[in-house]
Amino acid sequence: MKLAVLPSLQGVAADAWDALTGPDHPFVEHAFLLALEQTGSVGPGTSWMPAYLVVVEDAVDVAAALDEGTPLRPLAAAPCYLKGDSWGEFVFDWQWAEVFALQGKAYYPKLVCAVPFTPATGRRLLVDDARPDADALRAQLVAGLAGLARQTNASSAHALFLEPSDLQVFLDGGFAERWTLQHQFHNRDAEGRPYPSFDAFLASMRAPARKAVRRERRIAASHGLTLELRWGHELSADDWARIAELYRLGCARYGSPPYLDSAMFAWMRDAFAERVRCSLARDPDGRIVAMTLNFEKQGVLYGRYWGAEDEWPMLHFELAYYRLIEDAITRGLRRLEAGSGGGHKLRRGLQPTLCRSAHLVFDPELGPAIRAWLERERRAIGQQRAALRAAGTERRDGT
Repeated sequence: MKLAVLPSLQGVAADAWDALTGPDHPFVEHAFLLALEQTGSVGPGTSWMPAYLVVVEDAVDVAAALDEGTPLRPLAAAPCYLKGDSWGEFVFDWQWAEVFALQGKAYYPKLVCAVPFTPATGRRLLVDDARPDADALRAQLVAGLAGLARQTNASSAHALFLEPSDLQVFLDGGFAERWTLQHQFHNRDAEGRPYPSFDAFLASMRAPARKAVRRERRIAASHGLTLELRWGHELSADDWARIAELYRLGCARYGSPPYLDSAMFAWMRDAFAERVRCSLARDPDGRIVAMTLNFEKQGVLYGRYWGAEDEWPMLHFELAYYRLIEDAITRGLRRLEAGSGGGHKLRRGLQPTLCRSAHLVFDPELGPAIRAWLERERRAIGQQRAALRAAGTERRDGT
């Protein structure tokens, strides 16, 4: 078996790729990654240049297959990108780039194994778990990632938002572990059972937090807007266009680059709508004035994009958290991943959850220094998480 590097998923059989992704994570599906290419969200003109790693049989002539239009059927794969900056990753390493610059060294390009613009934990080493050589294939991908980084003169190789099984393979391959915190809602009470209702979830909080949530929901409901949850296929073409517009407004308001253009939203409408769950606010004329765009698969709801044309007190918390938590409880979902950052989420019942990534910096001086810094950072993150949990909303001593 041999490794190959592909500049596009166009030449890969979708069913063969998706057979490797497992059932849980929507963002490594062939259709989603290819759509990012075809809509210009990644590729030329962006800082995300696809360099997909695939393992194929030794007998496969990859170049000939691509020239002839014969779809490749990989045995293992990893979504990888050469990066010219650190935007859209959500595991921030701008400080590392600054240290490189101070030393007169180039940090970019770097090689990243990740899903663009998507801070959601999931598979990165795509292998059929039933194969007897699955572990060897994963190790081959990790070695291939490091090798590709060196071949492209990248300063480093990174794998972001890893599941524990993938993380261990990277650590065995010489990568260093990094921790970050993300606030998530986990649909289980103190005894590990799913919450029977939103009120039961509130009952798990301390009294001040319960009162604050109820107050915020009352305020959000007082603006004369119609609040609703809709699947992607329930939205009209005009609704989708409006959601894309509000996404761009949200990016502008919070200083984030608009990674997705209208073509990506049109693709979601046409080909990915069954994964989309939207929390919406409409004005009396039925026009969408605020929204969160979320994705769902296998019992997990991924909160992704927020946008609003104006500021309505507490509406963001209602659409981005409370309504989605209530929906997750009602439908028996396992968790809500509400995206990166935001300590304010802690006060609304979301729990600080560790996210893990792996990093390999090749510089003989700065690489060991960054590895030592990551060890100190992990200790600090562990202490921070413990302090956040102690200061959280969970009910104690009957209060």
